[in-house]
Amino acid sequence: MPFALETELIKSGAKFVGKDNWESNVVIDGNLITGQNPASAHGVGVAISERLSSK
Repeated sequence: MPFALETELIKSGAKFVGKDNWESNVVIDGNLITGQNPASAHGVGVAISERLSSK
């Protein structure tokens, strides 16, 4: 990669929320639900399920 994604996102005004490598990290912003890495898969699934159940 010619650049670090985190650096470019911050330069573009994004709010980056990171944790240590391989630690679960799920961020929810409106309809956007995202995880940092494979360790976040369970948390992302739970967040999606909860979001769909609330509609």
